[in-house]
Amino acid sequence: MLNLNALVALRALQELNVLLPSVVLDVHMIGPNISSLVDGQVLRSRSSLTVTLHHGLYHVVHSQLLAPDIVIGMHFSPLTVYVF
Repeated sequence: MLNLNALVALRALQELNVLLPSVVLDVHMIGPNISSLVDGQVLRSRSSLTVTLHHGLYHVVHSQLLAPDIVIGMHFSPLTVYVF
């Protein structure tokens, strides 16, 4: 099951997909808070946005994936969101 922060992030990605319809986005959400029940699940929103969920830590999971074009680390807290 996804937590509320992951659902908010998915909604933001859907908006980005609307703003940039010709750009193909292949997003991998990785984190220990993603349930192991949805590990490996692929979500599709239109043909140009794919989100794959991975339970675990980035430094463990990333070796199983293709090299990314960009990595964004986020820390969700009740008060703020940090993007670095």
